Amino acid sequence: MASELREISAQQTLGGYTPDSGALPRKLYDRTLRYWSAITLADKSHAMDIPEDWLFDLDTLDRETIENYIRDIRDDPSESELEARLNDERERARRQAIRGVHEWVHNGDSQIATLTLPTGLGKTFTGLSAAFEARNLLTADDGSTPRPIIYALPYTSIIEQTRELFEDPDLWGADPKRSALTVHHYLSETVVHRDEYANKDTTVTDDDETAELLGEAWRDGTILTTFVQLFESLTGPTNRQGLKLSALNSSLIILDEPQALPKDWWDGVERLLGVLTDEFDARVIAMTATQPSLVRNLQTESLLTAGQNHNLTTCPACREGPAYEVTLPPAPRDEYFAEAERVRYTIDPTALSRQIGVSETHVGYDTAANRILEATGAGGSTLAVCNTISSSRELTDELQNRPGVAHLGSEIESVLEETGVNAINPDLTPKQVVNEVVGRLSLDSGISPRDDLATPNQTQESTNDPTAYLLTLNSRYRPFDRRILIELADRFSTGETPFILVSTQAIEAGVDLSFETVFRDLAPLDSIVQAAGRCNRSYEWGQNGGRVIVWMLADPDEETPHDPSKKPPAYYVYERGATDAGVPDHLRIISRVLSEIPNPDDVADVTLSRDAVTAYFDALDSRSLWSGELRDAIDTAKARWLGRQSLISGAQTLDVLVALTDAERAEIEQMSNLLMNGDPDGYARLQNASALRVSLPKSIIEESPRLSRIDHQERDSDGVQVFRYSGDGDLEYGFAAGGLEQATESVSNRFTL
Repeated sequence: MASELREISAQQTLGGYTPDSGALPRKLYDRTLRYWSAITLADKSHAMDIPEDWLFDLDTLDRETIENYIRDIRDDPSESELEARLNDERERARRQAIRGVHEWVHNGDSQIATLTLPTGLGKTFTGLSAAFEARNLLTADDGSTPRPIIYALPYTSIIEQTRELFEDPDLWGADPKRSALTVHHYLSETVVHRDEYANKDTTVTDDDETAELLGEAWRDGTILTTFVQLFESLTGPTNRQGLKLSALNSSLIILDEPQALPKDWWDGVERLLGVLTDEFDARVIAMTATQPSLVRNLQTESLLTAGQNHNLTTCPACREGPAYEVTLPPAPRDEYFAEAERVRYTIDPTALSRQIGVSETHVGYDTAANRILEATGAGGSTLAVCNTISSSRELTDELQNRPGVAHLGSEIESVLEETGVNAINPDLTPKQVVNEVVGRLSLDSGISPRDDLATPNQTQESTNDPTAYLLTLNSRYRPFDRRILIELADRFSTGETPFILVSTQAIEAGVDLSFETVFRDLAPLDSIVQAAGRCNRSYEWGQNGGRVIVWMLADPDEETPHDPSKKPPAYYVYERGATDAGVPDHLRIISRVLSEIPNPDDVADVTLSRDAVTAYFDALDSRSLWSGELRDAIDTAKARWLGRQSLISGAQTLDVLVALTDAERAEIEQMSNLLMNGDPDGYARLQNASALRVSLPKSIIEESPRLSRIDHQERDSDGVQVFRYSGDGDLEYGFAAGGLEQATESVSNRFTL
């Protein structure tokens, strides 16, 4: 590369040269990125006098702890024969993947491995076990210090549940603010506090600044982060984003549910995976139930296939590994899908009607509520996944106005207000808040709801039937409140009290909940399968005991769903481009693939989750829908343009701090006064206030003139572009209303999740 650059320079100096980015060396961007990030980290850490061992001697978590944890679980007797068989399948897949790692590391031809398992077979523990085993093997082979393990997830809304796994005292009991585990997303406090701080002659401010740099630079053994942090830092990074790139050198990267990446980025992500493996010498494990085209089009190594064919007797790593009391022979990958028949699908006629030559029909919200209540019955649980916030609110309103349905939002609000919880430094954890809520309902083993929580519309005759409890979940709730909602849903979804959760698709990837029935508004087939992953997740209702219904909901304002005049919510998300750049005729492709499934009233799990998903990805590939613009910009080193790209497309958003209790209102008032006076403590408090943050489209902020900035400055002036809400003004916040919203419905809700 150096010789090519010298030749180009000589041509420019001696004979003149017309700039042509296409003539640059192909890997110029990759190499520049790695060198620049290393120099940036070296410069900043040297200026801050950070000891070298704090940068390179990384504390880390270990695989042995997983082995001990799983051994203890397996020592406990299973409650049923089905559960015992499921646990055996989970452990079989985990051991097989570990053996596959031995083959991948020592004999594999690719730096990218895949782990394709149906939902419910423990991909998280299997993926972590595989990554730790690969790290141990590579460290033993080259004698290096342990490589960092980077675990990347699609959404901040689900990262907290994975974080709780790392913090579980029965597992690692890790502290994300200390060394060994760092959590990094835009709402997290990303710091690495080394134990050696106490022995250093520094001020508290210096220590905090050092901890922040070490956190931002991912100088830790295990990183839990988001796709945004990982891939946007590789795509035209800012100076601050570039700090973390040196941590990618020789790292192990787990991509959990990569199909959740926006489809208009898939071609670019393929190229970025090349940057990771070729330039940074990283290894990648992509794990999902539906490997997308962006992985299938690359040369990869299937850990399950490699593990099935691996020779244990000649493998030193196998001989030195843990000894297991029960032998679980490896199985073909397809056998895991055939065995994991958790659900049956019903494809509603409306989901098949978005085709040429077919009269399009939608499901109205009155009809949808009736069908959901019928499916829930006297003791079932139902999840309804909508495509937009507006759609989820309309369905919530329709349900909570029915006799015998009670939204739990008012009870949550009462607990928060009466206990005076400050979500920034809470006296009660979300789990403790849920305990209080459940206690107030006077439930006995999930039965006997309290009469006075019934809706005003509940008639005397209907009180003989159990009240169906209702919750709503979307991106407009505070992070602290989302954890409460997910914990509550976890308590009720497998209990005996009728329970309904209305959610947007934020619930689909990584949220460990299980419902008897799932209704999914029309979506890409991989998203449908992800929603199905919340149905009968651990076979609570037996093999094939879950039911997933795919339908196409109408626009909330549609007056004639049977003969619609308005486009459905699915259009605004998957064609118009609220999350992706917009795939032309996307809904027609989805509807056509679904129409090719035999007997749509009763579809086998594997038929949709494997066969139809494959047909869907093939259909997308055949249309050549992916833009090559991102790949071309990387190849031609157009860094300025790359720096303007974002995984989060759609409307620009701004953050609002939402205070619900007197303690939170006092906290925000103190913070505002400090920021107004330029006090550094105000910025520190703002950084720690992530539990109160809600992101709103900028258009809603602009339509809310009484909403004030946290620093009391004018909206268009310099300063902190964060707003405050304390219960007044143009917005409303309520658990039953769907989080933070305008007092009047906004057009933006048509496009947001």
